[in-house]
Amino acid sequence: MRKLSFALLALLLALWLPLGAFAMPAEGTKAVVRPSPQKLRVDGAETEAEAYNINGRNYIKLRDVAYLLKDTSARFDIAWDAGTQLVSVTTRHNYTAPDGHELEQRGDMSARAKESRQTICINGGTRSDLSVWNIGGSNFFQIRELGAALGFGVEYDEEDNAVEIILPPTIEPVELNNFLFLGDSLISNPHWNANLWGRHGHSAFAGGGAVIPQFFGCTTYPVFVGAQGMGMQGTLRGRQCSGVAVLLGANDLGMQEAAQVEANYLKLIEELRGALDPSVPIFILAVYPVNMCYQYFYGIPSVRMERTRQLNTMLANDVLQIDGVWFADGTGPLLEDNGWLTVRAPDGLHIHPNDYDIFYDGIAEALYATGVVVPLGGKATEEETVTAEETATEEETATEEETATEEETKPAEETAPEEETEPEEEAAPAENSDPDTDAPSP
Repeated sequence: MRKLSFALLALLLALWLPLGAFAMPAEGTKAVVRPSPQKLRVDGAETEAEAYNINGRNYIKLRDVAYLLKDTSARFDIAWDAGTQLVSVTTRHNYTAPDGHELEQRGDMSARAKESRQTICINGGTRSDLSVWNIGGSNFFQIRELGAALGFGVEYDEEDNAVEIILPPTIEPVELNNFLFLGDSLISNPHWNANLWGRHGHSAFAGGGAVIPQFFGCTTYPVFVGAQGMGMQGTLRGRQCSGVAVLLGANDLGMQEAAQVEANYLKLIEELRGALDPSVPIFILAVYPVNMCYQYFYGIPSVRMERTRQLNTMLANDVLQIDGVWFADGTGPLLEDNGWLTVRAPDGLHIHPNDYDIFYDGIAEALYATGVVVPLGGKATEEETVTAEETATEEETATEEETATEEETKPAEETAPEEETEPEEEAAPAENSDPDTDAPSP
């Protein structure tokens, strides 16, 4: 009887209460969305950007942050793949593709806010754990989460009611000069490649290690490290360099999985860090893919390609977590549309000697893109330009002041002779002209 009474009571309540009273609220329905009342500062300087406060957390557009942090130590680049709907972010690289709507103020769009499933790829690693909201058709990311993921700090100034982005320490750019290049046959011994292509019946130049400074126009030290070991073999002993670039793994990937090759890389980086001054930057260059002619170490081209993709993805993600180390991908100029190495590499791996200018240009541009390397003479030229401009401005100002002084003094001394001439008649045409357009005035 007791059980029947409870069942009857439950039935009556179900009939009496409105439909859905016992349903759990839909995800996000309780969110409080409003334009952020906090000020926004970047490294102490106040700025403006479209921002929203959602459940007490501040959200901002990713491109606005990239724009605000360009040319700073927290810079990052963004790429959008319309096919996969994927946002890719590369930290420590300059923002190169603005869409023209950065820092645009669109008014209050809180009513059009909804949670987003947008996935973001940071340095090759996919992140689906970040809180994202779509507001008025644009994706807004929680600023504190972005800072933790991209390498900048976020603090709240309660007294001034301001959110401040804290930049990491600035790294002084170095010239692409006095660089040490550690590599295998692709980067260290172009003359070896020249001999190889000579055997294949192709034209080739000679030059050995000298071709590296030939293309970079500066002093570099190409060092052949070898294949599987990746040990420095004492190559750093007694060397003073402004930067180190490493391109290895082409041979290793023919015999080892990508994870093992990356472990070798991380060991090498640790070894380099112990041998170099902490201020010397290290650049890990993306490993080049192969083409369908590849047959070294009994490798299958498709397997070697997949391992290359995996290795570059892992390096791009893990290397950038290490202070003083950057990942630079300069492979683009030598790739076919399908992502494979140019067919001008008949053995599927080694670059044709006549393509070394393209090869080195790609590496140089990748190094410049990090914002840590500038062309030889670029830094000095910039400083000289600023000095020259300041000097020119000072000289022009001084000349203008002297001229003005002379003109002010001259009429007072030569008033009488000027009155005897007829300047009014000579100046008359100017009174009938528009000073801005030189067109007759109406």
